[in-house]
Amino acid sequence: MKANLYVFHGSQKTTCYNEMVSFGNTLMKESPVLSEIAFLAHDTNTMMDQVRVLKNLGATEICLKPILLMPAVHFNLDLPPVVKEAKEIGVTLKIAKTLGESKALSNSLKASLNTIPLKEKTCCVILAHGSKKFPEVEKRLKKIMATLPQNMPLFDSYLLSQEKDLQLNQRLQSLKKEYDHLYVIPFFIFYGHLLEKITRITTENQGILLPNVSLDNVKDALKEITC
Repeated sequence: MKANLYVFHGSQKTTCYNEMVSFGNTLMKESPVLSEIAFLAHDTNTMMDQVRVLKNLGATEICLKPILLMPAVHFNLDLPPVVKEAKEIGVTLKIAKTLGESKALSNSLKASLNTIPLKEKTCCVILAHGSKKFPEVEKRLKKIMATLPQNMPLFDSYLLSQEKDLQLNQRLQSLKKEYDHLYVIPFFIFYGHLLEKITRITTENQGILLPNVSLDNVKDALKEITC
C-alpha cells in the first residue's frame, strides 16, 4: 500500500509549530492515500517514527514530501539516510523534489510582484534561506527569478544562519541609496523566528514587506511534486 509522509522543519516558536501541525493535519485529511506528518527539528514524530507508524498501518511504499522550498542542508543531508533505514524494515521510501521547483511557487512570486505599484526608482528583493554548503539554492532562485516579469529591477538575497542578518541588512542599505521604493518578498512558508527577523530588518531599512508563500500555494505545489 502507498502512503505519503509530509516532512516539516519544525520550530521552537510555538505559534509557528502549531501552524505547521494544523497545516499538516489538513494535508493528511485531504490526501487520497494514507498519510502522516514528521518533523526534522524535534525529538518526537521524527521521520523514522512516522515511517514505522505507516508501516504498521500497512504501507509498503512511502512518498516523502518535504515541506521545504529549496534543496539545502536538510534535503541533502537529513533525508537520504532515512531511505536506507526504511529499507531495513521493509519499506520503500522515495523522496519528492522540493517545492521551489513547482510552477505554483513561481506563480505565487509573480502574483506578489503584480501587487507592486510601478513607480520610478522601485525595486524588489526576493529573499530565500541560503546555504554556503549548497550553492544550488542560489542557482535555483536565480532560475526562478528569470521566469518572473521584469517590470522593475529584481535582486536576490539570502539569509544565512552563519552570518545572521548581515547579508540582508547590507543589501537593503545599499539599495535604499539608489531606490525610493524598496519591496521585499520573503520566499518562506511559515512565520517563524527567521521571518520575524526579516520583518524587523525590512522595517529598519524603510522597506515594504510583502506576504510570504501562502499555504494554498504550498497545496498547489504539492499536487505537482510527486515521487
